[in-house]
Amino acid sequence: MLGWVTAPIVFGQSTGAQAGDPAEALFRLAEEARVSGRAEEAIGKYLRVVAEHPASPWAARSGLEAARSMVGQGMWAPAMRQMQEVYARFPESGEAEQALERNTILHRLRLRQGQPVFRYARTAVDGQALRRVVDVDMDSGGRVYIATRQSLAVFNESGALVRTEPGDDIRGLAMQADAPALFYERGLRTGPSALVPIAVPDQNRLREVDIQAGAVTAGEMLIADRRTKAIHRVSPSGAYLSRLASVDAVRMAVGPQGQVAVIERETRVVHLITADGKTRPLPAVGPGYLLRGPIDVAFDPLGQLYVLERDSVVVFAATGELLSVFTSSAAAGAFRTAVALHVDGAGRLYVYDDDSARLQVFH
Repeated sequence: MLGWVTAPIVFGQSTGAQAGDPAEALFRLAEEARVSGRAEEAIGKYLRVVAEHPASPWAARSGLEAARSMVGQGMWAPAMRQMQEVYARFPESGEAEQALERNTILHRLRLRQGQPVFRYARTAVDGQALRRVVDVDMDSGGRVYIATRQSLAVFNESGALVRTEPGDDIRGLAMQADAPALFYERGLRTGPSALVPIAVPDQNRLREVDIQAGAVTAGEMLIADRRTKAIHRVSPSGAYLSRLASVDAVRMAVGPQGQVAVIERETRVVHLITADGKTRPLPAVGPGYLLRGPIDVAFDPLGQLYVLERDSVVVFAATGELLSVFTSSAAAGAFRTAVALHVDGAGRLYVYDDDSARLQVFH
């Protein structure tokens, strides 16, 4: 999955609060603390919004963000209780549905004892007519987007083909406000707009890009360029912003709080990149797991990392510990040559397998 993302909150935007709203002001202070790495302070401020402004539209959002920050600190049980409280106290809010979905993720990964963490659910798409699949994504309405090198195919929730759009050397796909952003070899295209060419600085001059992967984050795009062997930040209009990190990446994902994971081309090492460009490799071998040749990466809404291998999915907590190793076994949903992964809001896995030419769902 090249660029699954739940967009982080952008300071300066309001979701219904009035100017000078103390709940919004406190929420923004919590966000600033979180972005600066002061997680405990952020959690405290989020919970103050809930306690001091229970009738504010910011209260449910703050409760949900407090829970997500708790997960990032390894506080699984408090996070689950916090999401249960959001669901109970704000039942009519959109955050209540998200809290239920995220509690489902934690229950699946942490509380299923003696049971398979994931089970085959269904075949979402029969992709027999698709060749050279490079990415899978979904919009908020449940429509599935499958990008191949030569086309973008859109399917409804029942798996029926809605439309096919031709392309020319598509390298990646990401959703931007429910519109597909397509990354091509030399540029990007969002929705029905024309292809936007991109050039990046290299040895004191601009060079056209050779994009290998792309992702969408708050207000900008990330592209992995093979010529400069680096990841660059560009605007949706194609304007160059800055270099993020020097990694020759072939797959990329952005998490719900801006964290970036990539797969390096030659080594197949998974690298984690912070907002300031600091890069660290994810160990290929650790207690309970072995990464043999990662194919794709994705994040769930809680910031947990999923690494796709040809025949398995390895899941890591936001704190870095191993959560699960899933190998499909059901005959109906087995995959052996997986090429793309998407994780939805409820933590369900969408795995496209070249061998069966199907997109399988596991929950």
